[in-house]
Amino acid sequence: MFEVLHCVVSFLSRANRSVVPTDRYRTDKVGRRDAIRMLASACGALALSACAADATAPREIRSGARLLSRPSSPELSSISGLHPLGLGKERDGLIYGPPTYKAGSRVPLLLLLHGAGQSADNLMEPYLIEKLATGAVLVAPNSRGQTWDAIGDGFGPDADFIDASLALAFSRFTIDPARISVVGFSDGATYSIGLGCANGDVFSRIVAHSPGYRLKVTPVAKPPMFITHGTLDFVLPIDVSSRVIVPQLRAEGYDVTYKEFEGGHGVTPELLRETSAWAIA
Repeated sequence: MFEVLHCVVSFLSRANRSVVPTDRYRTDKVGRRDAIRMLASACGALALSACAADATAPREIRSGARLLSRPSSPELSSISGLHPLGLGKERDGLIYGPPTYKAGSRVPLLLLLHGAGQSADNLMEPYLIEKLATGAVLVAPNSRGQTWDAIGDGFGPDADFIDASLALAFSRFTIDPARISVVGFSDGATYSIGLGCANGDVFSRIVAHSPGYRLKVTPVAKPPMFITHGTLDFVLPIDVSSRVIVPQLRAEGYDVTYKEFEGGHGVTPELLRETSAWAIA
């Protein structure tokens, strides 16, 4: 049902130029060609798959929403540009290494979580096309299904895949542990708040564009948040989502920056730039 409503609102939102449409970076044939063109300048997928095998070596079993991967000294050489993660056969994801990266230098990392019915390039493309988060490593995994597992059940395969995706990035880059942020849109925003709150010792900041509700997790630390929501959002109406979520989070002691905008289920280019700069500050 959410996916149908998502498509309807995406169509309606095209008339509002102040809003980045949710389907602007959709994964149809054109989007796929653009992604292939971007990937063509990167190193071969086989080489990245080899490093992925190292990143997914047997390790301690993850529990609930808790992630096990932590920044460490890279064991593999860095990569530059956009690459497939190489961790999944059907629904994989993307990783971007900044061309300016120098071995040993600490850089920020953004974990990008797409909305329902979308995939990694829906968030990765605007960050690259709009040149957001310059100098940061970007990791955008795909959910295992149409949306993230905890939306309908509990944290499981998606959290495992995110954990492996982060381990891959940590094996390639020297990541600044004080500048690791999770950014999500729609269902991805709901997931980012839950995952971020459960791993406040991993994520220094949380960005949520149009979240739906709170996921039940055991909080660890209290990372600051930046939440945005459109007042004309008919997919996840603001009155029963962010206007409920934000007061709850603030009452629990979270530092929440909250901005509403006149628009639908999406985010304005201005807010996208503002939140990305805030996430890597």
